[in-house]
Amino acid sequence: MTTEGLSRREMCGVVLGGMATAALAGCQHNQELGRSQFIVVPDSLLAQMSLSSWSSLKAQAPISRDRTANAVVSRVGTRIADVSNQGHLDWEFLVIEDRVPNAFVMPGGKVAFHSGILPLMDNEAQVAAVMGHEAGHVAGRHAAERLSQQLAAQGSLMIGAYLASGEMDPELQRIVFAALGAGVTYGLLLPYSRQHEYEADELGLRYMARAGYDPRDAGGFWRNMMQASAGRQRPLEFLSTHPADNNRLAAIETQVPSLLPVYERNRRA
Repeated sequence: MTTEGLSRREMCGVVLGGMATAALAGCQHNQELGRSQFIVVPDSLLAQMSLSSWSSLKAQAPISRDRTANAVVSRVGTRIADVSNQGHLDWEFLVIEDRVPNAFVMPGGKVAFHSGILPLMDNEAQVAAVMGHEAGHVAGRHAAERLSQQLAAQGSLMIGAYLASGEMDPELQRIVFAALGAGVTYGLLLPYSRQHEYEADELGLRYMARAGYDPRDAGGFWRNMMQASAGRQRPLEFLSTHPADNNRLAAIETQVPSLLPVYERNRRA
């Protein structure tokens, strides 16, 4: 069957049918999260993209020469990686000279801490809170899920553009396309990003406890972050990819009590 001679309605059916087939094929269960994920991006592609980006980062970014900072990040990172069920990955940790308090991870276990986030940490357990969060993104396969969602969203936009083409004047088309784009972005992609952040926090607390770090220190770190960012203008939570600090802190403190026995079993003198 070819698409030649099909009506607009029939063409839309073909496209939607193809997307539905891809969605079914892309539904995978994630044991760490306890839920299914829509993932159509091969791990091999993500790994290739990650290694290329990581190599470029190391070649261009100002890598910190602070031996103490690098040793702490590497030591904590190794302990967290060992309990994250992601030991098959080639983990790597580094500190970048950047005053902006931030940390990030690339698929495959490539973790970078900005030097500006370390002064906001009172102890190694708070380093572990952030490291656990980043490991949670890896175990949660959030990068693959996020990219798959974006591809699906682009497909939705293409269908919307096709159905509207030739039926509306250019100005109305522009408005409709803009509205559809905003609807997809704020209705699907950003809320899922906030879900990913909550999931990474929850997994991070779990990994902290397994590695022998007190999960109660995670709340202390977020309070430090909240204090450091006090007075700065931030977007509303609904328009942000990250949860509001108060909501995030409340979720963390709700989860901590159940993990204290795990911490007690694994704590180190």
